[in-house]
Amino acid sequence: MITDKRNGFLIAASILLIAIGSAVGAAGVSLIRLDGTRQLGIAASDSTILFVGSMAVVIAIALVLSGIIALRRREFALVAGACSTVAFVVAGFVGNAMLFNSPRLLHTGANAIVAILIDGLLWKGVSRGEERTRPH
Repeated sequence: MITDKRNGFLIAASILLIAIGSAVGAAGVSLIRLDGTRQLGIAASDSTILFVGSMAVVIAIALVLSGIIALRRREFALVAGACSTVAFVVAGFVGNAMLFNSPRLLHTGANAIVAILIDGLLWKGVSRGEERTRPH
């Protein structure tokens, strides 16, 4: 368990992971509950909408669990966070391409920047840093 000044980085990363996971989960549930009408410019079939919504809920669960792992200050928070943020970016890219027939690169870029920020916070939170030694 990590117990020093690195806690702030892990807490910030966990807040972001849980917040983004909650938003992705809400979006996934709203897609699953979407009726047969074409709302929001969605050009996909009902089965595709259901698939993408389900994929979003799974990614949301991974993000929230990674946030909880980081909040509990576990050493493997970086691995869990990196895996879930990469899945978040890839699933967002694929999901947009499937729903809108366009990968929406601006949206993907924003997702990637947020993922890099979270992974950087996790890196700072779990890394021990190099011990500096003075020559005698």
